[in-house]
Amino acid sequence: MRSTIREQSVAGLRLELRALESTFLRAVETRARTLVGVLDPRTGRTVEEIRLREHVFSRHARTDSQLVHRALLRAGHTASEIETIINVMPVNAAAAWRVEASKRRLRGDPVFEDTGVLIAAACWSPLDELAHGAVEPLPSASASDAERIVTRLDLPRDAGAIWLAMASTTGWRGALPAVLLTNAHCVYFQPAPYDGWTIAPGAPMHAQGDWFTSVVHPETEAQLERRLARWFDAEGRAKAMAHSGLSVDEVMALAGVPAESARAFLSTVAHDEAGRWLFEGGRSRLLFLGP
Repeated sequence: MRSTIREQSVAGLRLELRALESTFLRAVETRARTLVGVLDPRTGRTVEEIRLREHVFSRHARTDSQLVHRALLRAGHTASEIETIINVMPVNAAAAWRVEASKRRLRGDPVFEDTGVLIAAACWSPLDELAHGAVEPLPSASASDAERIVTRLDLPRDAGAIWLAMASTTGWRGALPAVLLTNAHCVYFQPAPYDGWTIAPGAPMHAQGDWFTSVVHPETEAQLERRLARWFDAEGRAKAMAHSGLSVDEVMALAGVPAESARAFLSTVAHDEAGRWLFEGGRSRLLFLGP
């Protein structure tokens, strides 16, 4: 029997969010593995000459696949349907890597030791609603959803500090904590309106977190620049002209990008449109000089 348009829409949405999960985790891992140093939030110092070792999760900690299976059963799906659907449903997947640093050399070969710092990435989607065949608008994630995901991950107790990138495929709502479970320093991402990924509007902005946001942001520098250009043309330029300028903090909040990217973009605008714009580095602000 041919599927209905609604069934096709539900299947397509599930598959789209599953793909977003994979894209996010792959992008964070790619960026993380290029790091040559990691900031230890306990000391504020950078640990250099590092390598990442994949963390092995305990059983059922890596995904919410069991929760998905139960949700599909509650939704009335048969065993054969569940077997098909579960392959295209998001599962709140996660990944983590222990940071090891070179401490000494033995016969010319580096010896790496665990630093107690962990880098992790995790995703959230409204699994129950998707299992029941809901389509947009879907609910967004909250701080309690983030805390449940972190608790499920059951990250190692010997990890002194955890850098955690969390993505909600349907966005975030409300205030979001900078730290979860005392040692998980969180940065929150969501799909951007101009493609790519943006920092969640309710996400905390702090100096150490901005370092992490910059180094594991799931967009490349080129992607960030293109998204910022689209945002500036769509709304940023008009705002800057109306208020005689635009600050780095405003770009961070409105476009959802790290401070470093916001500062570089405003400097580029001033350079490319010299005479119309001026970037004041001391005040971290783009000034509108006039038409």
